[in-house]
Amino acid sequence: MFVLLLVATGAMLSFGQWRWWIGSYPEVDSTPLDKLAYWLVLVDLESQDDKIKDDLVNRFQHELDRGWSPFGKASESLDDSTQSLLERNIDELTRHWFYTRSFEFHHLPDKEQVVFLGVQLTSVLSWVDIHRQVYARRPSETGEVASQFALFDQIDQWVMEADKGQQPDLQQSMHCAVLYWLCTEDLLKQDIKMRQELAERLAAAFAGDVGGSGINLELKLGHQERLQSNAFALVEVWLLSRAVEYVKLPQGQRESYLDAQVGTVMSWELDKVLLQNNPTQASTADSIAQLTKLLGSLTVWADRAPLPHRAAYQLLARELQVYAVKKLLNL
Repeated sequence: MFVLLLVATGAMLSFGQWRWWIGSYPEVDSTPLDKLAYWLVLVDLESQDDKIKDDLVNRFQHELDRGWSPFGKASESLDDSTQSLLERNIDELTRHWFYTRSFEFHHLPDKEQVVFLGVQLTSVLSWVDIHRQVYARRPSETGEVASQFALFDQIDQWVMEADKGQQPDLQQSMHCAVLYWLCTEDLLKQDIKMRQELAERLAAAFAGDVGGSGINLELKLGHQERLQSNAFALVEVWLLSRAVEYVKLPQGQRESYLDAQVGTVMSWELDKVLLQNNPTQASTADSIAQLTKLLGSLTVWADRAPLPHRAAYQLLARELQVYAVKKLLNL
């Protein structure tokens, strides 16, 4: 019966698939491109050594940069066992990529870090799409679409799971990567819901440490201009969410709410973020200047807010401006 089972299994598998089934894997670098995805659906990568994971991360990154997709044009669903293995392997490779690239980043001279981040972000954005495709293949009972930020939720968890001594470097790597992305991506091209979710996530992730998180990055003038534009684009939609909360509060709780929100914005130290090449020049005057610029933008932002929330945003804008004047005059 065992022999018959082997013969029957062999009849269903090509020779190329058979060697994978029995664990006779090729070298990663010599794996044909049309068989490269076998590593994701036929091999349990959690049980493989770091050398194989290193080779896979490097090979996948190289091929992704050349336009390769592990799924090609295939759209058929997988059985539960294969789908589960695929998800575990994608997560394992992503974790390994994050740890190894973070280590490389922190061992580079400052002048090489920006170029390195650019290369990694090009690849990781392609990988985000792969990650979304993988999880979209799992049927959802609720009909919900996989979040475009699902991968980054896992990265937060991987930072927490790392050795205590590694966590600060991993955290700073992630912050530097996000800051560099904000220097190159035009967020005004993204829809408002995406910007709102991104703003909330960044506010939570950077709580109280934005100004120092990417302080060593050597940014160019064009980078800083884009960073300023994106920083204000995110504050704009972050305040939209706050306006929705503000109008629901009773009068007695509104001033303390404004205190908390202004404190949050000040804790971001936007003056340091927007003066990356000269962080030592950031001062209390710079902080006040940035806050003043924010307050001056409030009316414009309120007037172009989505119609259902425009009145709420206009109210918050007026209240914030009055609040700021009172604080400045110590009233």
